[in-house]
Amino acid sequence: MTDALRSRVRLVEIDRDNWRDVAAVTPRQDQREYVADPTYYMCLSHYGGEWNCLAVELDERTVGHVMWGVEGDEGWIGGLVIDAAHQGRGIGTAAVEAVSEQLAAMDGIRQLALSYEPENTTARRLYARLGFVETGETEGDEIVARRHLA
Repeated sequence: MTDALRSRVRLVEIDRDNWRDVAAVTPRQDQREYVADPTYYMCLSHYGGEWNCLAVELDERTVGHVMWGVEGDEGWIGGLVIDAAHQGRGIGTAAVEAVSEQLAAMDGIRQLALSYEPENTTARRLYARLGFVETGETEGDEIVARRHLA
């Protein structure tokens, strides 16, 4: 991923002006068994109380969704969905880095955590490349990986 791309990817709050764009984000067909529709994640955030959703924008156009939460001294990343038409360009990497930076800036956050299905090799490779290490723990049926902050 280039710095130029990273500077073009922004995370923005989901509001009444962009929620429909986020709801229209659709992963590739082969990823649908690993991620939920963004509308599910938005409802989880709104009604569940522990997650916060963000739109992923590229050049001010909504191209994805990511959510975050805090549990103790850990920042959790979840619900990353990049629209199929925009995959393979480093946007997912840029989104994970952006939400990681936001979480790392919060007082008391010492590490980042996330989870993914064991068969989701695309996610597994992405997160390993970004320094997340599988811990041997599970969250439901998903593998937990963590990255310590400096």
